[in-house]
Amino acid sequence: MGTRLNMASMMKVIGEYGERVVELCKKLLRLLGEELGIGEECLLERFGGEEGLAACFRINYYPNCPQHELAIGLSPHTDPGIFTAIFQNDVSGLQVFKDGIWISVPPTPDALLFIIADQLEILSNGIYKSVNHRTPANGDKERMSMVVFFNPEGNKKIGPMDILVERCGGLRLYNDMTFNDHRKLIRTLGVRGKAILDSRSTTKDSVLS
Repeated sequence: MGTRLNMASMMKVIGEYGERVVELCKKLLRLLGEELGIGEECLLERFGGEEGLAACFRINYYPNCPQHELAIGLSPHTDPGIFTAIFQNDVSGLQVFKDGIWISVPPTPDALLFIIADQLEILSNGIYKSVNHRTPANGDKERMSMVVFFNPEGNKKIGPMDILVERCGGLRLYNDMTFNDHRKLIRTLGVRGKAILDSRSTTKDSVLS
């Protein structure tokens, strides 16, 4: 009985945590809309509105790996949605790819890390960049993270906004596609850096990274 009560209590806390993170993601979208000068509700509506937006919650556990040099923790990839909110324990593991090198992101106590994902890069026509990241295996300590994936409406067709295409000299960098079809690409191409975004590029000189 005690175990059931503890589990119920835990699920309640996790549910409340997820709801608050989603509300924070919505606030960030509104701030980005203001920053782009398109209105604070514009991005929210383009991704499906209050009723269409969704989220997925995941808890990741990475055990310590004595032969970590022979193992892969989480391969390089970008996330398919809008934002990914990550809460890490005190063990470093997350790395982001920038300027040709992998950079470790040290955990910040009592703080969330937000990663821009594919749909925001596509909708902004490349003004905001989806983050290529990975998690190598750790040879010394176990690591845990709590992740909330903030996603658009599944059947919503998403492509660059015309007003933002104009700001980029009229070059439309990505084709239109529903979020569900974007996720099908992941299952087809697999997890390979920015391969998914490159497959949707309208330019011929796109290079997989």
